[in-house]
Amino acid sequence: MGIKVQPFVIDEAVLDLIGNEFKFDHAKGLAEWLKNSCDAYLREKTPDDEQFIIVRLVESGLGQLTRIECIDFVGMTKKQIDDAFKRFFDPQAAKKGAKEAQIKTLGGHGNGGKFYMRQMFRTSRAITYRDGKMNIFGFNAKRQYGFEEGFEDRKMSLREAMENAGIDQTNLPVLVAKALAAGETGFTVVVGEHPQKAKGTASRNALVDKLILHPQARRLIERKPISLLFNAEKDPVRLTAPKLSPKEGFESSVVIEIPEGLE
Repeated sequence: MGIKVQPFVIDEAVLDLIGNEFKFDHAKGLAEWLKNSCDAYLREKTPDDEQFIIVRLVESGLGQLTRIECIDFVGMTKKQIDDAFKRFFDPQAAKKGAKEAQIKTLGGHGNGGKFYMRQMFRTSRAITYRDGKMNIFGFNAKRQYGFEEGFEDRKMSLREAMENAGIDQTNLPVLVAKALAAGETGFTVVVGEHPQKAKGTASRNALVDKLILHPQARRLIERKPISLLFNAEKDPVRLTAPKLSPKEGFESSVVIEIPEGLE
């Protein structure tokens, strides 16, 4: 049968149904954001030791988390948002815009980070700046998504962009500051406002402790310069994953040679 093919239309209720299955806590969700930031660097072929990421946690006076942020220094264009960031269930989402066709990425279908934004915060947004233009794309309180009014390919200076993103007072690594000033890179600040309470990750200390032990975040923290900021602090402090001490009597690796043949 000859038909004029149309794109599928999926009701938002399906996103609620699938999103409820993710069972996020904030350590798991932040691990997804870290993976997304690392993939952004991987698409640019940035070496591991230059993949600077900052996690910023903001608390109320009562010690409850009010905002969670993940900051990287790559940035997205509007086309990248349209082609990848806004798309759910795309098996090529993490590879879109890569400089190398056969790149190996950490992310899969581009769902985890977006579902975390959608499900676990009252509102959330990605504030991103690249090539002299700022875009802000996120979810409102009704879990609907779109560009923020007035921030769709909005031209502005780097200084204005950093002020809008709330990172103008942050002391950045020299390498990052130089690349930004030269227009060689951009930045993305993913912001989650008023996070839902989740067992074990309701306060900043509990969240950090759980994050550095999370299987997906731990290996990234070990290999890449991922730092932490609290509230209005200006100097990010690098996160480190605790090293496990070998059990007594097993300090050295046990090597068993594999024979060429078995009888």
